[in-house]
Amino acid sequence: MYQEYPVNDLWLFHQGFSEELLLSEVDDSSWDQISLPHTPVQFPPGYHQEQFHWGLYTYRRDFTLDITGSQQVAIRFEGIANKAEFYVDGELLGSCEGAYLPFTLNLGARPSFTLVVVVSGDEDPSFPPFGGSMDYLSFCGIYREASLMNSRRELLHLPRCGKPRDRFTPPQG
Repeated sequence: MYQEYPVNDLWLFHQGFSEELLLSEVDDSSWDQISLPHTPVQFPPGYHQEQFHWGLYTYRRDFTLDITGSQQVAIRFEGIANKAEFYVDGELLGSCEGAYLPFTLNLGARPSFTLVVVVSGDEDPSFPPFGGSMDYLSFCGIYREASLMNSRRELLHLPRCGKPRDRFTPPQG
């Protein structure tokens, strides 16, 4: 049996990133509470400075789930631009790059965890749509919805397009 739940609310956002933001005891009381989809930088009309939105942005959310040992959990992001790293309880668990493809992070059977998503708005010519001629500005952030997926069996691991060094291997166990 497969269930999917939207997880677009209760996110916290911080402009910038430092290693201290990965700690569970970080004081996030001054962070902005946001909902997804979200862009960290608002472009004024007619604004055309290309690197205006480049930088690192931190998203954080705590999860407490009512699951049994046989259930597997994953979170699916429908769109993050332009690169992202995913930390679960301070440990790097996955990464993705590219602005137009969804990404699924397999979490195993964790009943509670803190997810920190570090997003880079920098354009990188090693993946589309960058590296060629673009006549538009890209945006950044978690710009599409996210959902939590719950399955009673092992989740199906679909291959991910990309260079071999970019492929994510889910944790064993």
